Amino acid sequence: MPFRDIIGHEHVLSLVSRAAIGGTLPQSLILAGPSGVGKHMAAMALAQLVNCAAP
Repeated sequence: MPFRDIIGHEHVLSLVSRAAIGGTLPQSLILAGPSGVGKHMAAMALAQLVNCAAP
């Protein structure tokens, strides 16, 4: 699932995706918030972006 498919949090997701693409992603991130806000979806999208040979 690409970041563009996640609804809401556009600014934060933009920062994270640019950091991943630019090679400046920190060693760890904490995704915190109430249930149902998209933490799992964002984590999966980030994992796919980081581990994909050709995003």
